[in-house]
Amino acid sequence: MSRPNLRRGLAYGVGMALPFAAAWAVAAAVLDLGAGLVLVAAIAGWLIGTAAALGAEPGTIRRTRGTVTLAVAVSLATWLAATVGAYVLGLAILPASTLPFLERMANAPFLDTLAQQFLPLGPLELGALALFGWLGAR
Repeated sequence: MSRPNLRRGLAYGVGMALPFAAAWAVAAAVLDLGAGLVLVAAIAGWLIGTAAALGAEPGTIRRTRGTVTLAVAVSLATWLAATVGAYVLGLAILPASTLPFLERMANAPFLDTLAQQFLPLGPLELGALALFGWLGAR
């Protein structure tokens, strides 16, 4: 059995993750989707896990632990990228704000904003990404 090509798996996983992170940021910041993001997380996790696994080990049925771990890690990193994107986009399109963008960022730090928005759906989104990323890579 040959060793998995984790670099190619990472490239495939990130290639699938970037469009989902961008769509997630728009859905969270502009559309204020809320609970619908759990479904987006499940679909994203499955497709990212599948892409990472196919990139790392094409043509194999049973994946190695490293490949599955890579798929879950890329899936969870997608959540972080999407959350940062939603934060930046939300501040950029803030209605009726007279402050420059950097002052808006200073008035609403990322971690404070994350702490307010994380519960109750944040753990469900992370769980869906991890579970479906794992299932997609198996």
